[in-house]
Amino acid sequence: MRRVLGRMGLAGLVAAVAVLAAQPVRPALGQPKLSKFDKHLVALPRRDPKVKLSVNGHYRSSASQRRALLILLPGGHGRAKIVKGKPTQLLGNFLVKQRRALVQKSFITALMDAADDLQQEPFLFGNYRRTHAHAEDVSAAVQGVRRAYGYKKPLVVIGMSSGATGAANAAYRDAVPLIKGLVLLASVTQPNPDGVPWLVHTLAPSGENAVPLAGLSVPILFVHHQDDQCALSPHAGVQALVNQLTAAGKDATLVTITGGPTDPNECESGLGHHSFQDMEPQVVTAITSWINSKLP
Repeated sequence: MRRVLGRMGLAGLVAAVAVLAAQPVRPALGQPKLSKFDKHLVALPRRDPKVKLSVNGHYRSSASQRRALLILLPGGHGRAKIVKGKPTQLLGNFLVKQRRALVQKSFITALMDAADDLQQEPFLFGNYRRTHAHAEDVSAAVQGVRRAYGYKKPLVVIGMSSGATGAANAAYRDAVPLIKGLVLLASVTQPNPDGVPWLVHTLAPSGENAVPLAGLSVPILFVHHQDDQCALSPHAGVQALVNQLTAAGKDATLVTITGGPTDPNECESGLGHHSFQDMEPQVVTAITSWINSKLP
């Protein structure tokens, strides 16, 4: 993977939020209506670049009927290239494909794009997902959705593959308040080609750029395929991490998925075990059942 120098952002939350849509959303306070899928929202982190989101709600439901807000962070290069509320890239990514299945389970989802200054190579590759700046991008996304829709329901951040690193990083750096849980799918636990670790239990002297999950107090669900073929995300690595977390008294759960086809390039293709191909309903059920068990 290519290396990007991490950029340190200023501490803080959102400076401003604007909703860009054909008909601006102006819901009544406490009863924000989501009249259709794929609302387009732009959030502004303090570091200036915009963060676009695709906000998905069921056309028959008000936000007040939703169980929780789910912020979705896809993996890979992280550029969903959201246009008028619809992602035009990463279409094979599990979270992009399954966001509406999650909506059907009584949630609101907000799929997060890479910030405007990360829409060109090298995108989110390298170290960026472990920086303060990326944590602030996630914070801006959360606050943007909440302000735009007056939405105060519980928050869960879901990350897929390298996006799982970004989700954990946002919680680790305390950039996103009121997180009720993290869901980490196909988590990357092995060092990248430069020897930099991703998700770890606690920091080693050489692991300053990793995200130490032992420092988190929120419940964590890991969902991983038993036969994940991506070299950076073997099942054994996640199992060892969960064992360490539970031994330390953390609320960490691993759901192991089996079955489905392989793909020779499953780390990048959005197919195969790494992306839970043909096993999506089981993964959606695991996610939603766990979230519901953690909500009041």
